[in-house]
Amino acid sequence: MEEETEWTYDIPKGWRWVKLGSVCRINRETRNPSRKMPDEEFLYLDIASIEAGTGRIKGPKRILGKDAPSRARRVVHQGDVIMSTVRPYLKAFALVPAEYDNQICSTGFAVLSCDAELLPKFLLYALFSDMSIEQCNKMMSGAHYPALTAQQVSEIVIPLPPLSEQLRIVTRLEELLGRIDEVENLRRQALSQSKVLMTSTLHQVFSRADEKGWMWERLGDVIKEDRKTINPQKFPDTRFWHLTMDCIESNTGRLLSKIFLQGRNIMSTKYYFDSKHILYGKLRPYLNKVYSVREGEEGICTTEFIPFVAINADKDYVAYYLRTKYVVDFAMSNLTGTRQPRTNIDNLLELQIPLPPISEQKQIAAFLNRIEEQITTLQGFQADTQKEIEKLRTSLLYKAFTGEL
Repeated sequence: MEEETEWTYDIPKGWRWVKLGSVCRINRETRNPSRKMPDEEFLYLDIASIEAGTGRIKGPKRILGKDAPSRARRVVHQGDVIMSTVRPYLKAFALVPAEYDNQICSTGFAVLSCDAELLPKFLLYALFSDMSIEQCNKMMSGAHYPALTAQQVSEIVIPLPPLSEQLRIVTRLEELLGRIDEVENLRRQALSQSKVLMTSTLHQVFSRADEKGWMWERLGDVIKEDRKTINPQKFPDTRFWHLTMDCIESNTGRLLSKIFLQGRNIMSTKYYFDSKHILYGKLRPYLNKVYSVREGEEGICTTEFIPFVAINADKDYVAYYLRTKYVVDFAMSNLTGTRQPRTNIDNLLELQIPLPPISEQKQIAAFLNRIEEQITTLQGFQADTQKEIEKLRTSLLYKAFTGEL
């Protein structure tokens, strides 16, 4: 019998609207591994095991029964569809393959076992569609915890064609979405290559120091610490640009965000910086967070940064050198502290830096600036491409469930 709801629209003849509860069994079997199988291993699927939006299972955990987390209770079988009921808009949904038959998933999933009139893959694609996600979002509106109950899952409405038509739609979707996946893989490869391009370029530039006859100088003779402290609480009404480690992108020296806070809202002492400074992130130096402050910029930063001033070198040239793998590796070999590992700045300043004439330093810095700008443009293009890919996926699913595919 056709279900009339606000989510229904005109569908082809022979199709009908159904609620999931009328064509699926939901959460039908549970098992407590810590009691039933304490000394046996099992495969555990939690929400982090599912790649959002793709249905791919990417990281199941192998756990001993007695070590099972409290949420490891839902039994899954081949052909089940598991649907994350926690933040379902993230689309952590998947079809259970043979290798996970009779294994365990988190109670954060609804386990959907399809009746004979519904193909599991058709259901999976239907759940990915905006039609289903919008229903989930509305059911969760006003809730403090963004999750669905099993009863709410059973109320989700989907269009149901005959089995032969479901099979045709699934086959067509797999063909077209497979092509989209190929494009996305190429995009990911290009993005990955762009991320290592600067590292490679820095190596090429600085590895030729001896070949070019550059002088080697102690880093501490080229830059000096400039730790001018400020207590923002003494200036409660002053608006400060407050730079934290999270504001700087690892490995690129790129500013990700600008945060402005009034002094009264900044609890601890900070360092002052302006356009003459290089900010070197000493905390967890493998993060490689180095920022060369731009002309006209000034603010305060967390003491996880050390403000440096170049005294016998071009500032940007030195900042690029501090981002090289050589410096990162050296910093990692000179750590203090265990819980919050930081590089030993005194040891870092003993490191040698290659120095061509100042005019050549400026040329090199300008060249590296141009490379970085090109990489930023390329990554922006890749981000735009990803948005178009997502739009195409959405469009295909819309056509599939309106009978237009």
